[in-house]
Amino acid sequence: MEKDEALGKQKTKNTLYYSDYAHHPTEINATLKAFKDNFPNKKLICVFESHQTYRLNRLFSDFVHAFESADKLILLPVYKVMRREEESKRDAFDLAQAIRKKKKETYFVPSWGNADKMIGKIQNEGNTLIVFMGAEDIDANARKFCARLTL
Repeated sequence: MEKDEALGKQKTKNTLYYSDYAHHPTEINATLKAFKDNFPNKKLICVFESHQTYRLNRLFSDFVHAFESADKLILLPVYKVMRREEESKRDAFDLAQAIRKKKKETYFVPSWGNADKMIGKIQNEGNTLIVFMGAEDIDANARKFCARLTL
């Protein structure tokens, strides 16, 4: 997957879809800001799958602020890496709660199936830019989602 790879455009709803490898708070912040700057009239929706509980716990407060440019945020459970995980103090649900306190429209979904349904509803609002972010499964799931659309 390339950085900021366009997955398609749904012409009837004027919705754009991108996939991005960003999974560190600094990368997330910069990437979302760039999308917002390049598409100022679109509602920016970020669908994010965090990579490693270790990183999420260590950089939790940075993650809380990383999504400021997004209008809506959908968080999936943390992608866990075998033999590299620690006992988790916080998870994606905790991150969603912390971001929600900043008055950001944020949703935690327990599985890709739930995210898929929510994205389907959000894209119907039209004039949106949906950015799938993360280092692992989210790209493949985003591609499957977009392949089902009439682009």
